[in-house]
Amino acid sequence: TTSLLTSRGCTQRCDFCSESLTYGEGVRFHSPAYVIEWIQSVLTDYPVEGIYFHDNDFLLKESRAREICEKLLSTGLYKKFKWAIQARADRINTDILKLLKRAGCVLIEIGVESSSQVHLNGVHKETTVNMNEKAIALCKKEGISVHAYMMTGFKGETIEDLREKMRWLKKTKPDSFVWIPLMIHPGTMLYEKHGRRFFEENEWGKEVIENYYKKISLTAISNEERYQWINKHFLPYLVWQTRLNTLKRNLPFRIILYIFSKRKKWKEFLFQIFKYIRENAT
Repeated sequence: TTSLLTSRGCTQRCDFCSESLTYGEGVRFHSPAYVIEWIQSVLTDYPVEGIYFHDNDFLLKESRAREICEKLLSTGLYKKFKWAIQARADRINTDILKLLKRAGCVLIEIGVESSSQVHLNGVHKETTVNMNEKAIALCKKEGISVHAYMMTGFKGETIEDLREKMRWLKKTKPDSFVWIPLMIHPGTMLYEKHGRRFFEENEWGKEVIENYYKKISLTAISNEERYQWINKHFLPYLVWQTRLNTLKRNLPFRIILYIFSKRKKWKEFLFQIFKYIRENAT
């Protein structure tokens, strides 16, 4: 696999995100013709089976995304590789999903962030819980895998909020998901509100900066308590679902190769599956 970046920038201004600081105002796009030429070059020069488009929002300009898909179809390139994208929930609709699938797209990653509307509003995400649920359901209906990026550490977050995130995941059933801590990076709106001018008033030593990210928190619980809960309740569920998704999405010979490389962990996992089948056979 390899990754390509066919556009730079983001139109959104989420409080936690530093992308606009990195790329500046607006979004710049490579043309569909250039993207196709680039893909052809990559497939010619390297043994690539999959491409991940690293654009912040591949569907930001739907007409461009459609043109890329149509060119993949007309040139026959769609037969030579599978691909994945990132997109906002509010860009996803049935028509574009059908075209994406025909053109070889197998995965869409969505920045869900939270199952709490209060938390989404608090960081100016400009999406809704219902919007995220609809986007996931549409992807699954059209046969495209969906990955949900989520965060912990929102202002006022409690253990009950973490439990609600788990309940939401089990209800919506994205094919894969991850929880990452909400980081307060310099220059972001969150930093302006809660950073206490740390980077302006302290030396930028490795240990000093690591301590900043370890200690700064907006939640109603300590970082240590949050990590303990996640390690006990979330991570086992994540590992289980990741392995099930791997089994579901890959050909048998690939599974065998992967299991061989991770023999100890997969031996235990397969034992649990066989045990479950045996106990429920009747």
